[in-house]
Amino acid sequence: MLAIGSPFQQCLLATFAIVLCSGAAHAADLADTPPPQSKDWEFTVALYGLAPWISGDVGVGPAETSVNITAKQVFDALSFAAFADAQVTYKQKYSVATDLTFANFQETFDPVRQGRLRLNFKEIVAEGRLGYRVWQHDTNWIEAYTGVRYWYLDSDLAVQDNVNSVEVTGSTDSSWADPILGAQANLRLYGKWRMRALADVGGFGVGSDFSYRLQGGLQYQFDNGIGIEVDYKALYANYENGEAGAKHFIWDTLQNGVLTRLFYNF
Repeated sequence: MLAIGSPFQQCLLATFAIVLCSGAAHAADLADTPPPQSKDWEFTVALYGLAPWISGDVGVGPAETSVNITAKQVFDALSFAAFADAQVTYKQKYSVATDLTFANFQETFDPVRQGRLRLNFKEIVAEGRLGYRVWQHDTNWIEAYTGVRYWYLDSDLAVQDNVNSVEVTGSTDSSWADPILGAQANLRLYGKWRMRALADVGGFGVGSDFSYRLQGGLQYQFDNGIGIEVDYKALYANYENGEAGAKHFIWDTLQNGVLTRLFYNF
């Protein structure tokens, strides 16, 4: 099973922990400070692009293999992709958010363990969250959230052994839903520059055995509410459906890479 092992991921997680701790330490001093005047309802809608590096273990029916697909290979193989997120906040306290991903790609890789790998899959990841701001000062805030992340994968996998001239194939679809618990921070750095970070864990054996999301980066927001953001995002799930034969499915993968996000606050 994959873990939070790379130095970059550890650094991102440590930075997020420092943000949460610093917010908690100052919460008492700022509790009596009235928040700035704002609308009761705040909305954020966004579109973003991401071509992740995909690594881990995949099994479809009798075919199983390890994969290590680069961001360039993912980008070249994409036939269609759509990424969007939105958040509604009430009285700077309560929020409802969603994040939707759809990707369809087909690729053949060679060599893979002295052979050839053909992987075609459609992926849908739909996330819904309910949040509560545990700390806010001016436009800086930290919120805790809970929610559900739904996965759907329709996969075709073929693994060919060039040494023995044997090809093993499998085709199936699978879906599951992971409960998630996490936190999000949005802090002003300087001028119009801000930092945004999210981290959550989930699965807990309800859907996948374990999953996590780490995301963080920099925002620049213009006066008209439009902004641009560049993040690093890592999304991991360790799922096995427990079925045998042709319906057997394993998805133990980490998808991570740099995303560019265009958002509008109003």
